[in-house]
Amino acid sequence: MSHVPRHWQESLGALGRVAAAALFAATLAACSSAGMLAGAPAGAPAGEAAAPGQFGTGPRIVGVLAFTEPGNLSDGADDSIVRAARLAAGALTGNPVTVLVRTVATAADASTAAGEFAAAEAGIIIGLDDAATALQVAKSLPPGRTPSISLTSFSDLAYQLYGAGFVVNEEAVALVNELARRGHASIAVVSTQGRASQALTKAVLGLAATAGIAARPVDGSTDSQFLAGMSALADAGVAPAAVVFATGPQRAAAMQATLRADPRYASVALVGNAGWSLTSQLPAALKGAWHTALAGASLGDFAERFKAANGTAATLNAAMTYDLIVLAAALPQAIKEEPYHPEILTNPQGFKGFTGPFRFGPNGMLAARRYEIVEVR
Repeated sequence: MSHVPRHWQESLGALGRVAAAALFAATLAACSSAGMLAGAPAGAPAGEAAAPGQFGTGPRIVGVLAFTEPGNLSDGADDSIVRAARLAAGALTGNPVTVLVRTVATAADASTAAGEFAAAEAGIIIGLDDAATALQVAKSLPPGRTPSISLTSFSDLAYQLYGAGFVVNEEAVALVNELARRGHASIAVVSTQGRASQALTKAVLGLAATAGIAARPVDGSTDSQFLAGMSALADAGVAPAAVVFATGPQRAAAMQATLRADPRYASVALVGNAGWSLTSQLPAALKGAWHTALAGASLGDFAERFKAANGTAATLNAAMTYDLIVLAAALPQAIKEEPYHPEILTNPQGFKGFTGPFRFGPNGMLAARRYEIVEVR
C-alpha cells in the first residue's frame, strides 16, 4: 500500500493524537513486513562500501546519522546502517520519503550533518551510537520541531531526543539466566577486540558472578590466542561447561573447529548471542549451540531482504534503523498533523517491525526488550 486506506484516514482524522497512534500501531507490523514495502532494490555488492547520500525523492525528509560497526556480532557489513537506509527508502512504495544519510565518525561530523538536515527541513533524525553526541545534536536542532532517535540507551525529551539502542545488559540477563537454568556452573566467555564484543563480555562476566557461575574471559582475536586461552584453563584444572561466544557466528565456528580436536572439550556447550539471528544459515560447526534472540522479531525476513540486496549480512543496528525509517515514513500517512509529536512516539501501544515490538516510554527511552533462546539445528 502506498498510502493508508481512505477508511483509515477518515477514522484517524476523527481521533485524538494518542488514540490515532494506538490505532496506527497495530498496522505498522504489516507495513514493515509487506504492506508498505515493494521488492528489495539493488544494493551495493558485498565487497563494495555503500556510499552515503540521498535515497528516495519523497516529500518527507528523514535524516540518518550512520556509523560503522567493525567487529559486530553478526558478521554483518561494517556499513550496514547505510545499506539498511538505502534498502528502506527504496522498498517503500509510493516513494513517501527522501532519506538523507551521512556517515559520521566524530561529534564534529555529526554537528555538520545535523546542520545539513536542519537546512533541508528534516522532519526527524535517526542514528548515532554515542549518547553525548546524540544530545549535542538534539540541542542544536530547531526547538520543538525536529525530534531525533539515537541508537543509544539515553533520552532527553526536553530536546525531543529518544533512545532506541539495544541495551546489552538486557541480553546478558537472558543469557546468564539460561546458563543457570541449564546448570552450567563454569563458563568461558570468548571475545575479540570489537566494541560490541567487549561490552557483551563485560556484562556476562559481571552477571555470571552475581548468579554464582564461575566465568573466565578468553581472548578470541585469533585462533592461536583462543586455543592458548582454552588450553591454559584445562591445564589449570578448569573445565568450563559452556563456551559463550561474544563474537559473530563465522568467528565462533572457526574457533569451534579448532577446539573440536581437543578431547577435553568434546562435550562443552556452545552459546552465541542475538547477533547470530541475522545469519540465514549458521555454519555447520555450530549445530547444537543455542543463542539469545529478540522475542517476537522477524529478523530472518529482514536478513534475507538485506542479503538479497547487498550480498552480505546485516547488523541489529541496521535492522533497527530500517524499522525506524519505515516508522518515520508511515506515521505521516496516518497522522497528518505533528506525526512525530511525543504523544504519538510514546503512545503505550508501541510499534512493531522486523526487530519485534518496541515502545518508547514516557521518558523517551525504549522499554525493555524481551529475549528468547533459539537452538541451532
